[in-house]
Amino acid sequence: MSDSHQKLRSRYLSFWLNVTKEMPMATLEMHGNTTVQGKLCGTDSQNNRFRIDQLESPIGVYDHVVVRGSDSIQLASTVAGHGD
Repeated sequence: MSDSHQKLRSRYLSFWLNVTKEMPMATLEMHGNTTVQGKLCGTDSQNNRFRIDQLESPIGVYDHVVVRGSDSIQLASTVAGHGD
């Protein structure tokens, strides 16, 4: 594994480790012009599904959900402390 590849992998893993520790608020833009938000808890190994807690949607709040990546247009969140 090249040095640059190893550095990128380390950053990627560090990012998701911080997500699981911090559970930052995330905003998701969904198909159908709907925006929802909740606490981002993690993802699967291929980044196809995202675990969200306390998801606030137009029809109510859901304690725990899994959002398929194909159902969202954009996921935005801020995770502090994930640097080199």
